[in-house]
Amino acid sequence: MALAQALEEHRAKDWVFVDTPGLAAGEMEDAADLARLIAAHPEIDTHLVLSASMKPADLARVIGRYQIFQPRKLLFTRLDETDRLGALVSEAARRSLPISFLATGQQIPDDIEPASKEFIAGKVCGAEQHRTAGATA
Repeated sequence: MALAQALEEHRAKDWVFVDTPGLAAGEMEDAADLARLIAAHPEIDTHLVLSASMKPADLARVIGRYQIFQPRKLLFTRLDETDRLGALVSEAARRSLPISFLATGQQIPDDIEPASKEFIAGKVCGAEQHRTAGATA
């Protein structure tokens, strides 16, 4: 299979990102074969990629929909489109899924970086301080 061959060819690399096709709600049953393939390879560290600008209810719904893939981590893109990360942190904590990577632009892999607690806390606290300061002015 092409995926197994690609994984073998890039085994020595620090990170190998495999982008799977996006699936609509009605296509999730078709995803079972892919989910089984991924589950059969414990060396694959599955990250669910989500937009940081999603509304909290949508975020929870999408994470639930993709549970078939048993993601171990969350990767957030489009950080440049929002200044509110509270919902991301809350949902990650609720699901016990760490945030692995953050992407701030369209140039992958250049715009993707490992997530850090300090960066996320700064964004969450900075946005909160900004809202509080605006409310008292």
